[in-house]
Amino acid sequence: MSIQHIKAHFECDGCGKLFTVGMDCADETSPALPTLTELAEDTLRGGNPITGECGSVQDGLHLCRACTAIADNIGEEDHVPTREEILQAIGDKA
Repeated sequence: MSIQHIKAHFECDGCGKLFTVGMDCADETSPALPTLTELAEDTLRGGNPITGECGSVQDGLHLCRACTAIADNIGEEDHVPTREEILQAIGDKA
């Protein structure tokens, strides 16, 4: 039997929701992504090929789709929100 899917389970650092990203079975660690955790984070940044759900890693926070949308709407278009701004905005929506 061949491996069909590799999944990485995350807990959203914003709302606490559990979510899963599917990793490509052909992905390999490299000097740029030396650990499976870094490979999973890179997959999260690129979207989930299994379910199509997107999340993000912003200022070290692993965010689900809903919390990513909140973080993306902070400030002006080119503003990069800080960890504190993201957590505050998510807390205000809860």
